[in-house]
Amino acid sequence: MTLLGKIFTMLILVMSVLFMGFSIAVFATHRQWDKVVNNPNPDPSKGEQLGLKQQVEQQKQVNEELRRELEKSKAALAQEQAARRHILGNLYSQLDQRVQELSDKQKELDALNAFKSTATETLNTNANTLEKLTKEVMDLRDEIRVAEEDRNAQFSKVVSLTDQVNRTQGLYDQLEERRTQLALQITRMKGVMDKLGITVDTPTDNIPPKLDGWIVAVGATNTDLVEISLGSDDGIRKGHQLDVYRNGQYLGRIVVMETQPDRAVATILKEYRRGIIKKDDRVSTKLSLG
Repeated sequence: MTLLGKIFTMLILVMSVLFMGFSIAVFATHRQWDKVVNNPNPDPSKGEQLGLKQQVEQQKQVNEELRRELEKSKAALAQEQAARRHILGNLYSQLDQRVQELSDKQKELDALNAFKSTATETLNTNANTLEKLTKEVMDLRDEIRVAEEDRNAQFSKVVSLTDQVNRTQGLYDQLEERRTQLALQITRMKGVMDKLGITVDTPTDNIPPKLDGWIVAVGATNTDLVEISLGSDDGIRKGHQLDVYRNGQYLGRIVVMETQPDRAVATILKEYRRGIIKKDDRVSTKLSLG
């Protein structure tokens, strides 16, 4: 073998060793990437992790579950919004009905006031008539004394006039008694109005009746909203204010926003808050802790 042949032989041996090393490195690298991509059963003791393919499948399952939960949440939200719109519609209808009832009551009050004015005018007219009749009676009595000699001829006329006087006197007594009763009622009403600090022009819509109830619910998302056991059937109206207390301790004040026949929704006035308002706390239109 020549020198050139030996050199080629050594080159072939060296190149064979190099290619074999490259082959081993490529095979090892290929096996590691295969585990990174597809490794359903990793060995934590060797620091292995779940394959990327399995991780993608898990994320797809998680996304699918989240998508289903999102759809359920959207459906529940739509149902709740529809229910709230229905409730608001009913509340506005009831509000319109109460406004119409209030208007009718105002008309009845105006009619009663007009009747009272007419009765007063009638009373004054009757008083004037009575005064005239009294004067006529006195004149008749003078005529009777003057016509004493003609008494027998005028006896029937005297009897008739006497009966008229008696009827007039009876009417006068009735009117006088009625006038006294009306004056007493007006005096009592004036005393009550002065004590309450109101006049005939004072609006009474925002004055709630004396009532006691309790908190039946507190808003889940908005804790400033509460529901009370008093409603429009009890005389509660929108804008009425009630005080809240528990075991004699004052907690704050609420103002009515919407009413139902046996329930009402109110909001807590922050400037009066003295504690946390809870379910079953007492409410009153006239605070009395005694």
